[in-house]
Amino acid sequence: MRIFYDAQAFVIQHYGGISKYFSELVRELRTYDDIKVRVGCIWTKNQHLRQVLVGPKWEGRFRGAARLNRTYDRFARIGSDIVHSTFYNPRSLIYVRNKRHVITVYDMIPERFPELFQVNPHLAKREYCERADLIICVSQQTRKDLLAFYNIDPKKAVTIYLGVRPQRSNGPSTGTAEDDRYVLFVGDRHSYKNFKIVLEALRKLAETDKSISLRLAGGGQITDSERHEIERRGLRGRVSHVRVDDVSIRALYRNALCFVFPSLYEGFGLPMLEAFAEGCPVTLADNPCFREIARDAALYFDPKDAEACASAIERGSAFGQERDAMIALGLELASQYSWAKSASQHVEAYSRVVTST
Repeated sequence: MRIFYDAQAFVIQHYGGISKYFSELVRELRTYDDIKVRVGCIWTKNQHLRQVLVGPKWEGRFRGAARLNRTYDRFARIGSDIVHSTFYNPRSLIYVRNKRHVITVYDMIPERFPELFQVNPHLAKREYCERADLIICVSQQTRKDLLAFYNIDPKKAVTIYLGVRPQRSNGPSTGTAEDDRYVLFVGDRHSYKNFKIVLEALRKLAETDKSISLRLAGGGQITDSERHEIERRGLRGRVSHVRVDDVSIRALYRNALCFVFPSLYEGFGLPMLEAFAEGCPVTLADNPCFREIARDAALYFDPKDAEACASAIERGSAFGQERDAMIALGLELASQYSWAKSASQHVEAYSRVVTST
């Protein structure tokens, strides 16, 4: 079977969950003797794909790089049994005609919370879903939302969970040194990510614990507006940002007091799996997707209640039997989500499409 992944996710992300998902799929599928995988970019700055891409992957930007990628993306898909689009750019739709087409739906957040977006960031998602022979949803909740908002044949929408690569070493989370006790927040911090609730929770915690701080990993540098929110809560010097890669992020998880994920809504929540796999206690906003994926391995809080968020962080950070039990549950949970298992389920779904069309 010949599988083609287009370039969209690797162009819009240098680092992030969507491109990591497809990079891990490529890594796993290249171990199959009867599968040939192609990716629609010959040049990329995406840090996940650069670890698995075979062929040219030049450093830096050069004149004509974008045009070269577009041309390669258009012609490299010729002869493929499956074309799997990685995002929803309407201009890429013209290249999937007369192909067995697969699309992944990561979440339905713009549809559930349209007031949070001036423009739907998922662009032509509805058109992609309508044309697709197979729709992969990353959680049961995402599939439920998809069928609620779109008039889609339920038979072509399947759920396949994402995975995590077990790489924990040096034991469970240590909680860092006494002079560097931090709570970890990973990824974007805009709108539905609900970042301000964590700042407010930190302000409450700081009233009794002057040593605790907040470490932001990825998601861009702290903005002026975020700095204002930090300073008006008296948290100057207590919130820091670090750039990360796939190696350094693991150390941040291992050494954190706990990981906090306050999103109002998510389609899956890959960072929480990464935290579980590194033996880091996890505190989550109480929403349907997180309950589905994390089950009883995390502490939950009302995402609109800073006091509840602070309480969950305090419990997750307190060394003792509860924290040890959380770590054990998290490690067991992470072992149930592997990229090898996810890739195998993708292959099964692809095969059904190939044999039925």
